[in-house]
Amino acid sequence: MNRNMGIEAGRGYTAGLVKPASAASEQRGQEFKAKAQHEGAVKAFLKALDQDPANCDAAITCIPYILGSHEDPLPLLTSTLTAAKARLEQLHGPNFFKSEEEGGCAGRFWGILDTRPYMRLQSSVAEMARVGGDAALACAANLECLRLCPGDNMGQRAKTVPLLLAAGRATDALQFCLNWLLDSDNDYCHPPLGGGDFSPRPNPVDPTLSAPHAAPLLAAIHKEHSAEPLYDLALSAFTCHGNCELARLSLSRASSLNPIVLRKILLQKAPPKDYNRLPYSLNGRETAQDYLVLSQTLWSAPAALAFASADPEARAGTLKECSACGVKEGEFGGHKRQLTRIIAQAAYCTVECQTSDWPNHKPTCKKEKDFIKMVQSITWA
Repeated sequence: MNRNMGIEAGRGYTAGLVKPASAASEQRGQEFKAKAQHEGAVKAFLKALDQDPANCDAAITCIPYILGSHEDPLPLLTSTLTAAKARLEQLHGPNFFKSEEEGGCAGRFWGILDTRPYMRLQSSVAEMARVGGDAALACAANLECLRLCPGDNMGQRAKTVPLLLAAGRATDALQFCLNWLLDSDNDYCHPPLGGGDFSPRPNPVDPTLSAPHAAPLLAAIHKEHSAEPLYDLALSAFTCHGNCELARLSLSRASSLNPIVLRKILLQKAPPKDYNRLPYSLNGRETAQDYLVLSQTLWSAPAALAFASADPEARAGTLKECSACGVKEGEFGGHKRQLTRIIAQAAYCTVECQTSDWPNHKPTCKKEKDFIKMVQSITWA
């Protein structure tokens, strides 16, 4: 939801929601920022907020400067969010944030351009709360994004299960996974409230997957083409029901789609510090990085780690072996032995092994890298 692209850019930065003087100050702040004149940028952005407390994009742009001064950005963001909500209700009516049944527009925000600065700010509140360790606030903000925009146009779905688990809401986390697996049809429809409807489902969860009503869930697990929702399902099911068939099957399917995630977990690698900034490939390193930013700490808990390590088939398909000498990760020193030189689909334990195997790997190396670049370019576009 980049305001500098698409229809929103054509209508200008503010889409008529921000007072002109505030919009002008924010624009000056953007110019200072582009020149790396940080002091001038901060003053301009704060002036924009003084002139109009509902200027969402000015508040968002202030975040890195506030963090740089070791202050908490949440008070500024939440006060701006309150002002922006009041502005939207003033423009569109007092019921604007209510459901369609109550005469509001919740669930249709993606099609209303005026809401986009507000939604960007709501998403920023969720992320800053997550970074600050306030899982409850992060959950509330994230679920509100999905309630208002249930099609997940902003990518909040991927963050919800880790936040629910971190907040101690494992049952809701499992139901959120089931809501998306069973009540959505890829891009054509979405579950109620963007998956955030936690009222009891028609059939209770069967962690053994042996009941007749478990057949649709089994089919949905095998049909799912993205690994991350299945890793979420595995961890949620394990947290709620222990080492059950639902957790095991979800983990096995997830690791077959993207073994990078499970490999990092088993090797007990340090979690990535930030989200990926490069073009994405389906079930590639980029999606694995984003997932691990959110969930690796949860998987590192002793019980979860023991569960992830218990499936020999998943381990065998996840931990690599040297393409030259055949030594396997985990053979020495438990899971912490790692092959560090990974080139395309090959892995090596030393520079010597990589050099000796080059004649064998050379014919496929460039082809594999070109294919990855093609997929990334399509995703980026």
